[in-house]
Amino acid sequence: MFDKRIDGLVSTGLVEEREGPLVATGKGARTARVFGLFVHAALFFGGWLQVYNLAERGFSLRILIDIDESPGRALSPEEEEAGYGGGLGMGWMLDKRIEGLLSTRLMVERDGSLLATHKGVRVARLFGGLRAFLQIDTPQ
Repeated sequence: MFDKRIDGLVSTGLVEEREGPLVATGKGARTARVFGLFVHAALFFGGWLQVYNLAERGFSLRILIDIDESPGRALSPEEEEAGYGGGLGMGWMLDKRIEGLLSTRLMVERDGSLLATHKGVRVARLFGGLRAFLQIDTPQ
């Protein structure tokens, strides 16, 4: 089935048959290449930025959800701390995050301290560099 689609594209003159990847040729080739680059960039960067944004704002979003789901739609900071995550509390959230980092071997626990592994340091530097490139301030 895929071969029939390729043959159809070749017969229209939109692509040329040769070894390796298909190459747009003929009328509109430049537009097709620019569009392809745009789609690739949108999917790649849009996907990464979406994951980053979810990680960056997930905590704040959960607080807003907790407030919205509370009976009076208002919570004190102490109530939010105790009831965060549908009543599990912020301690649960912290434990969950730490367990995730330990299970993915981004950090280890040694002598009562949490230490970043080489992999964890690389990830931190990658996303720290992304934050710097995007000029996103990190609260101190």
